[in-house]
Amino acid sequence: MTIGRIGFAYNPTNDAAVDLRERAAGWARAHGLDHWAVPSGDFDGLVRELPRTDVLVVLGGDGTFLRAASALRGYRARNKSGRSACPPTGCCAWSNRMTPAHTSWRLQGA
Repeated sequence: MTIGRIGFAYNPTNDAAVDLRERAAGWARAHGLDHWAVPSGDFDGLVRELPRTDVLVVLGGDGTFLRAASALRGYRARNKSGRSACPPTGCCAWSNRMTPAHTSWRLQGA
């Protein structure tokens, strides 16, 4: 599968998550990938972006992940196209318990 568009749901009150969002957006730009970033509490913004998203990356702690998961449920509920309500094909989370050193490899590889 080719990944064309990455979404970042992040915790805007967590400095480490905001910093990683900026670094990840730079990585996506450097690799020619379309991307977006929305605070995890912006339910409507997340639901609006999800239909055209291949991978959702969650940057924050447990609450951030739960808010992003809620948006995925909302996306499924709002999909009335008759097609299978498929959210992004991949989802990963970055925990606020991890240091940037734990995540730096993800931004350097392909």
